[in-house]
Amino acid sequence: MRILHIDTEMMWRAGENQLWLFLDYLKDNEEITNYLVAKKGSAILERSENIINTFDVDLNWEISPTSIVHIANICKTYNINIIIAYTPKAHGLAIMVKKIYPKVKLIVHDRSSESIGRGIFSKLKYRSSMVDKFIVTSSLVSDKLIRLGIDSKDIVIVKNACSGSEFIFRSKQDTKYVLSKKFELPYDVPLIGTVSHFSNHNRSDILFKSLEKLAQENISFFCLVAGDGPRRRELENLCREYGIHHFVKFIGFMEDISQLLHAIDILAVVSSKKELGTVTLDAIWSDCCVVGACNNTQSDYLINGKTGFVSDLDDQEAFTNNLRKVVVNKELRTSLCEAAKTVTLKEHSLTTNVLSILGVCRDVLKNGRN
Repeated sequence: MRILHIDTEMMWRAGENQLWLFLDYLKDNEEITNYLVAKKGSAILERSENIINTFDVDLNWEISPTSIVHIANICKTYNINIIIAYTPKAHGLAIMVKKIYPKVKLIVHDRSSESIGRGIFSKLKYRSSMVDKFIVTSSLVSDKLIRLGIDSKDIVIVKNACSGSEFIFRSKQDTKYVLSKKFELPYDVPLIGTVSHFSNHNRSDILFKSLEKLAQENISFFCLVAGDGPRRRELENLCREYGIHHFVKFIGFMEDISQLLHAIDILAVVSSKKELGTVTLDAIWSDCCVVGACNNTQSDYLINGKTGFVSDLDDQEAFTNNLRKVVVNKELRTSLCEAAKTVTLKEHSLTTNVLSILGVCRDVLKNGRN
C-alpha cells in the first residue's frame, strides 16, 4: 500500500504530531510505503524527510493549477493508492488532484470540531463524492460532518494517540530538579505548567485569574508558561496587574515539550475551542495531573473528577476550584494521574490508532465510494 499524506501547516501542531507518530511507527514496515507532500520549511517536512519520501510543494493556494498538477504527477510516478488530506486546504487540493488522477482513493482526516468556512467551495468539498472516507478524532467532529450532510457510514472515528515513549525512562523528580535549576524555580512547591500559542484566541487570562485567587489565599505554587506569540507581552502585563508575576515565569518556546511536562506536577489546559488539545495525552503519560477548561466538558481525554478535571470555559469559579483541589492535595493528584494513565493506555494506544487508520485505508481500497 502506497499512501500520500498532504499537510499544509507550517508550524508543529497537534495534527502534525499525530501524523508524525503514524509515519514514525510505520517507517520500517515493508508493506506500507508513506510519502509526504508539505510546504518547504514546514516543521513536519523537516522532521519527516529522513524517514520517508518527502516533496515540498507550493500549497498556499487551494486551487493552484501548478500545485494540483505537481501532486497528480507524484501520484502517477509513485503509483499512489491513497491520499490522506490533513487540513481543509489539503482537502481541497486532494479533490482537484483526484479529478486529474481518478485512480487514487481519498481519505480526509478531520480533527476540528469548529464550523467550516462560509465559502461555497468549503461547503462543496465536504459533500464531494471524490472523498471516499472521513477519519475524525471524536464524536464532536463526526457530528459536525453529519450536520453538513455527510452519511455517517462514510465517517470513522479514530481517537488521537500518544506513544508515551519519550516519557518512560525519565525520572520526574530529576527532571523537575534540572528545570528548577535552569529557570531558578522553587523546588518544594507544586509546579503548574501551561503550553500555548499567545494568539488573539488565547485564553490564558482564565488561568491567571485563578492563580490570582490562589495567591490571595496564600496557597503555595509556581507556574511555568511555555509558548510565544503576539499577545505574550500583554499577558505578562496581565500577571503584573493580578499581582502574580512573582509566581509565574514565561519561558518562551520549548523545543522539547516533554521535558516541561515531565517536570511539572499539574498541566493547566485552557482551550478556546470545543475540545482540549492532545498535549493532554502527553501530560498524562508524563504523570501530570490535568486541569482543563474548554467549550465541551465531555472531554475525550478526561473523565471529570476521575482522571482529571475539566470545566466549561466560561465557568471561572469551577476552574479555580478544580485547580485549588489538586494544588493543595498531592494524594489527589497522584490518584487522578494513575487513573488517567490506565484510561489513556486503553483508549489512546498508538498501535490501535495506526492499525485503525490502516484498516480504513484497506477498506477504502476494497470498497471505496467510487
